[in-house]
Amino acid sequence: MPHNVLDLEILNKIRKFKPLVHNVTNLVSMETIANMLLALGAAPLMSHAPQESSDIGRISNSLVLNIGTLDENWVQAFEVAQKNAQDNGTPIILDPVGAGASAYRTETAKAILSRGVSIVRGNASEIKALLDATVVTKGVESTEESTSVEEIARKLSQKYSSVVIVSGRVDIIVKGDQTFYLEKPAHTYLPRVTGMGCGVTALVGAFAAVEKDHFKAACNAMMVFAFASQRAMTRAKGPGTFHQKLLDGLSSSLSDSPNLILFNGQGNRAVIKEAMGIPKLLSSYGSFDSGSNRRFSKSKASYAVQLVANLDTVQNDGDRLVELVKKVVTGTQHGVTCVLLRAKTADSNTIISTATKLKKLLEPYNDISFMINDHVQIAKLLDLDGAHVGQKDMPVSDARRLLGSNKIIGLSITNSDNARSADPDADYYAVGPIFPTKSKLDADPPIGCEGLREIQGIIRHKPIIVIGGINFETMDQVMECRPSGVSVISAIMAAADPAKAAEKLRNYVDNSDRLAITSLLQP
Repeated sequence: MPHNVLDLEILNKIRKFKPLVHNVTNLVSMETIANMLLALGAAPLMSHAPQESSDIGRISNSLVLNIGTLDENWVQAFEVAQKNAQDNGTPIILDPVGAGASAYRTETAKAILSRGVSIVRGNASEIKALLDATVVTKGVESTEESTSVEEIARKLSQKYSSVVIVSGRVDIIVKGDQTFYLEKPAHTYLPRVTGMGCGVTALVGAFAAVEKDHFKAACNAMMVFAFASQRAMTRAKGPGTFHQKLLDGLSSSLSDSPNLILFNGQGNRAVIKEAMGIPKLLSSYGSFDSGSNRRFSKSKASYAVQLVANLDTVQNDGDRLVELVKKVVTGTQHGVTCVLLRAKTADSNTIISTATKLKKLLEPYNDISFMINDHVQIAKLLDLDGAHVGQKDMPVSDARRLLGSNKIIGLSITNSDNARSADPDADYYAVGPIFPTKSKLDADPPIGCEGLREIQGIIRHKPIIVIGGINFETMDQVMECRPSGVSVISAIMAAADPAKAAEKLRNYVDNSDRLAITSLLQP
């Protein structure tokens, strides 16, 4: 897989030459397709009359066949347009909308494929139905994960000598032995706006019109669409405004975006991530970088000992706090497993500066996650491992939307009512205060071990760490409840030897036969 698979010059060619994309497409999404092509810079032409297909074929630069609103007249139009395109050497793109929903629809798609197409794009169920007659598609929605049909896509590509695009949470693009993966954020309005899949197929047609390497054209089309749609997500208020912002995104320059970044994972994978304040997108694929080589996976997260690095306790002196944390983590492999930056009174510049320095300090420690309390936007800005929110802070659902599915999100639980209404999308829950604490002046009343047990009875399938008054005098009591971990400040930071204090706390937790949290968190 070449590292320059992303080539913004293809997009520039589209805007320079304005290729004519002939769409024999469905009635439901015709306007959406036309607007998306226009926004991109291409010229759409909608025609399904066989009588004019020959004339249109001679001036078109690509042909898109979409079986969405199917009847025998459309089938004839597909066949005539396809033959004319082949006679003219024009690339042909197939969208097998709803393949698997009916035998007629599936066989129509297979007939088009058998006559020869350059690229086929569909969701996982549609692609699978083209080789597996037992697949049943729910309308035009996928009932399969894209990753489950990768091998079928490969067989389909080899059988028909076509590029195969499987759309999903992770797009898979296959041509022979070449494979490209495009990972996108989970939260999107795309499924709530009709015609989005049809539109991206048409965009593939525009890219194929100006790029002879159809595999490269497909990769670039899918990345540009994902990039523009995720940019739209950062600006939309709902599905309606998302549609508008998507057109804006397609029409804008994708070489400079402060909100998103595309980066190279392993040579054949790209990831679209939400971010803020990131340097502008570079035009060379090999140059993409998220600013960090470290990727902390929440599936490997451990909250055995969460150190709360509190700026307030050092009078908002960020350098002093960094030095204290350095004493904790230097020279130990058995101490803290998570550092949580807490800052209630510091200004934004101080918080960002301190978080940046802590991130750099913790970079070499792949077994220590670095999170921030409350400031979800800063977690997003600096690409931290996650954020922790309280009952009065940003809701977990909003934090998840901002940070994405691969980040850690913790939620504070102070009583049983909180536990019953807790958002299940949190990765762990911090329960307390268990005992009286001086570290948080506005803390809720202590719930004791009895309150902890009650909450553990409500929250059974997620890690629980305990907070508030946790020290070496109270550890025996809380460990009898077998929490997943402890969250502390002074027990470590005020110790004569912070590193040894952290190790001692870790041993307490590790030897308590606690809940195995790594088995609960999925990648």
